[in-house]
Amino acid sequence: MMTDEQALVFLNGVKKYFNTIGDTEIVVKSPFLIDRNAVLKAAQEYSGIIKVTGLRNGIVYFTASKIILERILEKLNEKNITPAILLDLVGEIANILAGNARKEFGEKFEISTPSVIEGLPSVDLFYNSNLCMIPLEWDNASAAIVISMEE
Repeated sequence: MMTDEQALVFLNGVKKYFNTIGDTEIVVKSPFLIDRNAVLKAAQEYSGIIKVTGLRNGIVYFTASKIILERILEKLNEKNITPAILLDLVGEIANILAGNARKEFGEKFEISTPSVIEGLPSVDLFYNSNLCMIPLEWDNASAAIVISMEE
């Protein structure tokens, strides 16, 4: 499992992003362990996936509801909201997380360019160990960060 300090890097990246787009503060709910089958039930409509290699291998998965992404785009004055734009946005958020992690972790970890998906991820994406899920709420809509690392 990723250490609390390392997980905080990704969480701080999300907080920083949401602080730039409006006056509504993101609410970070209590993290909890979840198995890789249950994470599929918690997946939202759009997700950005960051692969982590180096000292530890794994993924950091940002998943967001369509509603939260549409509200972000409204705050950014985007008028043409399409599934492609929503995928771009979830990828942009995941890319910001990856960029912050690269700065923080330096050479200890290699952080991939994010991949994006619409719908449910493959269960094979996640390692067999317990995953840490950090639920998020912003403007009455939900998202989450899921961290899955090799043991």
